[in-house]
Amino acid sequence: MTMGRLALGLAAIVAVVTAACGGNPVPAGVEPKASPQEIQERSTASASDPEVKAQPAATGVTAISKEITPISNPNEPEAAPGASAGVPSPAPALTSAAKDGTTQMEKNPAFEAAIPSVAGPAVIDASLPVTQSAGTLGDLTDILESEIQVVDITSNSARVTAHTTVDVACAVAFGTTTNYGRLAVDSDMGGTGHSDQGPQLTGLEPDTIYHLTFGGIGPDGTVYGYRDLTFRTKPAGADPEQNAQGENLALAENGGRVSSVSSNYGSPSMDSSFGANNVLDGNSSTQWSSQGDGNGAWIEIELAQYSHVTSLGFWTRTMGTSAQIASFRVITDRGEVFGPFDLADASSVHYFDVEITAKKLRFETVDSSGGNTGAVEIEVYGRPVR
Repeated sequence: MTMGRLALGLAAIVAVVTAACGGNPVPAGVEPKASPQEIQERSTASASDPEVKAQPAATGVTAISKEITPISNPNEPEAAPGASAGVPSPAPALTSAAKDGTTQMEKNPAFEAAIPSVAGPAVIDASLPVTQSAGTLGDLTDILESEIQVVDITSNSARVTAHTTVDVACAVAFGTTTNYGRLAVDSDMGGTGHSDQGPQLTGLEPDTIYHLTFGGIGPDGTVYGYRDLTFRTKPAGADPEQNAQGENLALAENGGRVSSVSSNYGSPSMDSSFGANNVLDGNSSTQWSSQGDGNGAWIEIELAQYSHVTSLGFWTRTMGTSAQIASFRVITDRGEVFGPFDLADASSVHYFDVEITAKKLRFETVDSSGGNTGAVEIEVYGRPVR
């Protein structure tokens, strides 16, 4: 009984709407939805129309050269209130090819990612051409001057070096598996690409095998990739030991500070990414870099008080073929000159016995491989003068 009354009520409502619309079951100007049979007939007619020509797009994706009147889809949600009449909803497949009345998603050849097909009538708005393009993919080995190396390996950090024949904006993906999971960029790029690459990997675990891959993009849009590489961090406690001649007076925590410097890479601040204060933090994963000072790079360290210095420690930074200091000298605030002191390599701190009494020590580059010379750490050992 209740269902019968409901049916009668609905019939009455339909009759009222029909009469109000002049006999039409829907308001004038709103096209009624097509039946499934009509949809199929329109789709077949469009596919066989000789004026509808397929044109290949940039990457093999097909675009339609004739504007097709969108076909209503009974399975498509109703348009949102206030939507403009005659403007079709965006097609669910933006990268598509019309074939046999279906919308076929294509495979992206650049990234080899299979995108699933979406069956249904070919509803494509020709006023929004469907095109797709990808940058050129390249092999990093084609622009490498030498093999990529992992250097300055400690228990918790390492540095990746590469030298390319063209300027590249680079990054390293690394982790304990080939899924990687972390990224390191070369802060030395200063907002652009360059040819001497040296991303620093930090926060590593001791005695652990890490995977990495190196990639970058060139100024012509070529995206370069490289194979997987592995390295092992040093065991805990295996890092170069500090000189056992007393307390490092140059450490910031012991009152040492940088009083002056030739330049800091990318910023005048001593606390910037490559600022001079990095040489006094006791952290081998940070470093000071000059702004291309080469043999003109220098840094002045002021101790907390006048001290009798018995040993100096110096760890030069390097970019492999540049930025490495080969020898330096020290000038005190009393005008005394000591050195030059030769640095065998850039793998760790090198120590030199001296007899110096001073409060300020100016470390000057004597010889280097040029470029953004600087230091990872500078250490001063001795005792304050009472």
